[in-house]
This record gives sequence, structure tokens and C-alpha cells, in this order.
Amino acid sequence: MDHLLRTPSLAYRLLVAGVAGLLSLGSVLAFQGSTAAAAAAPPADFRFMISSNADRSDAVPLTTNYAVSGKVAVFLQADKPLTSVDFHLDDATRKKAPTRVDTAAPFDFTGEVTGGEAKLLDSATLANGRHVFTAYVVRKDGTKKLLNATVKVVNGGTPKPSPTPTASPKPTTSPTGSPPPATGFPNEKNTGVPSGVTLKPSGSITVTTAGTVIDAMNITGTVNIKAANVTIKRSRISAGTGLYPIRVTSGNVVVEDTEISGGTSAAVCCGNYTLRRVNIHDVFEGPRVGNNTTIEKSYLHHLKRCSGCHIDAVQSTGGTNITLKGNNIQAYNPTLKDPMNAAFQFGEENAPVRNCVVDGNLMNGGNYTVNGGGGKTTGAQCTFTNNKFQRDFRYGATGNLHSGVKWAASNVWFDTGAPIR
Repeated sequence: MDHLLRTPSLAYRLLVAGVAGLLSLGSVLAFQGSTAAAAAAPPADFRFMISSNADRSDAVPLTTNYAVSGKVAVFLQADKPLTSVDFHLDDATRKKAPTRVDTAAPFDFTGEVTGGEAKLLDSATLANGRHVFTAYVVRKDGTKKLLNATVKVVNGGTPKPSPTPTASPKPTTSPTGSPPPATGFPNEKNTGVPSGVTLKPSGSITVTTAGTVIDAMNITGTVNIKAANVTIKRSRISAGTGLYPIRVTSGNVVVEDTEISGGTSAAVCCGNYTLRRVNIHDVFEGPRVGNNTTIEKSYLHHLKRCSGCHIDAVQSTGGTNITLKGNNIQAYNPTLKDPMNAAFQFGEENAPVRNCVVDGNLMNGGNYTVNGGGGKTTGAQCTFTNNKFQRDFRYGATGNLHSGVKWAASNVWFDTGAPIR
């Protein structure tokens, strides 16, 4: 059920359309300059989106006076958890019963079909001309808000450009399909094997001697660590079809300036380790974090999709002393245009989550970027400070966070600097 909310290519074309006054792509035809009186500013934490695809990809904000034709998916995208949404059509004052009431994301105007895709609205069933979509929203904190969006249905012809077109929304991603430049955060240039290091080829390694140092190795296979105080540095691990690229069954393991890819499960499993300046990519699951685990100044990106998988950049099913600090954690894969499940998913399926600190990271993607929706999460304790969030998620930046979570106002949007929640 993991589908995209948007693709950067469409956002870029929308920007171009704002200059030209005309957008022609699929069912979303054009952006029309508004001739109506100025309305109140829409709520900042949720918005109408429109896509010509049932999986909600290529979605753009449905601001006032878009012109549409054909079949479209209209849905509400929220940055915070919502309790319910009442949808209305051409009933902005809500004098009639709602067209549809939805109590769980995704909030689709016409509901879903088998497989979680949106049921497309056939705009040909509406008369040509202006129509109003209305959402009456009840937030989780009990506050309520009304949002209206006017569209112009144009079937059987191409709308003329507005004589005074309004500026298009600024894209949140670049025309190439990658998130905005993550200045100051880890990337492929400052993580992984430093330039100039000559690597010695090796197959899989099992470590049984305490204090072992693996340095400057090109390992095709896996590393199984069964001894304490082991260090892996300036190395590349390409696990192929191995289960875990690195599996720690001892304690106090340090991995520095290393590149990890491949494997059929978590990139690193499952506790008692530190990752520092590590480049992790092309894995089905990022690291599993448990007791005494630190990931810092590392770059996690380009996760791989597999059928039925629950794909997280970082996941914990319990543990004490967990630290994620100064990382670039990209659950969203711009090549696949797939947000995956979460940048950080945590729950207490196997143990309590205690002394968990998530500080100063850049995070992006996921159904929810940070998701406390694992099993038995009501007691999970984790503190989030100074994190920045991009917008390539499916439903929102956060979801299922319970009372044990401490969320600071220093957690902000990457593009605007505005606080989240």
C-alpha cells in the first residue's frame, strides 16, 4: 500500500506552468488565475491534493481554480494526525450530508479500491464549470477546521491561459527527482570509504577474536561478529543475497567510514554497535537498532522495494540507549519514486524503548516519516530535538506518537523552518 504522494518532475512542470499560465499533463490540465475575492489563508497543516493516478503519484496541491478533466484522485494530505474528515461537493456551507466521511488515512474524497489505491473521480460526471471541494477536518487535539478548494472542470477542450496567472506552488523537490540539497548533512561525499583508500578484496568474514580491526577491505559477502570490541573502518561491504551485511552478536562494535549495500534483511543487526560516517544504500531494510546503539553522521538512502516488505530506513522493536544524531535518513527513494514505510519506525514488540534520543537529523519519506506505530508502543520513550523534515512522505511527518515521546519545537520543516506539531 506504499504509494507516492508526488513526483518532483510534475512539481517542476507545475512551476513552469505558473509562468506560462498553462499546465497540460494527464488529467490535471491547467492552473487558472483566481478571479474570486480573496479568501482566508488555508490551514498550514493539511491541504487538498490532486493526481491523475490511482496510486496518488504525481500529486500537486489543489489550490483555488485548477482546471481538470478526465479521472482524478482528490485527497487530503495532513502533516498531523486527524480524527475525521467530512467531504462535501458543491456544499461549502455544509447544509447537506457529507459526500463521504473518512476516519483514517489516506483521506480520499471518493474512497479507496482493493489494494489501497484511490477510487478515481470521473470529472466527466460533473458539469463543465466551477465546483467546490470542501473538507471539514477534526484534528486529533479536538480542534476543527474547514478547507475549500475550487476547481474548473473542462472536459472536451483545453482551457485558455489566465490573463493574470497566479504564481504556482514552489516545488519541494528538485526537477531531477532528488530532494532539495541537504546542505550541512551527510551525503555520498562525506560518508563511506574516504577517497584514496586502496581496498583489499575479501569474501565473507566471521570474527571470533576480541579487538579485531577490519580496515580497507572490499568484502563481497557478510560480516558476522562474535567477539567484543571489534572495529570495521574504511571498508566496503556488498552483501549480495546474504541475510545481514553486518550481524553483531557480541558487543561494543564500531563501524566507521564504511559503505554497506545488499543483503536480504536489515543492513546491520541488531544492537551493541556504533555507526559513524557510514553510507548505507540499496538495502531492503536499514539498520535495526536495539540496546546500546548509536548511528551518527551517516547517510541512509535509496532503499530497495520488495513485495510485502515493511521497509524502514531505521527500525527498533525495543532497546535502551538508542541514539540517532546528525544523520541524513532518506526513506524516500527518488529513483523508484517510493516513500517506503518510515525513516524511523519504533515500537516495543521485543523490549521497552528507553533512553532513546533522535537529534539533529534530516529525515524524509515514509508513510509517516517518524512512526511510533510498532507493537505495544504506548510506553515507548523517545526524545526528538533539532530534526528537519522534508515532505516526500505519504501521510505526514509523524504518526502514532504516544505520551512517552517528547517532541520539541526545534523539530521543523526543512524548506520553511516552521515547527512541526
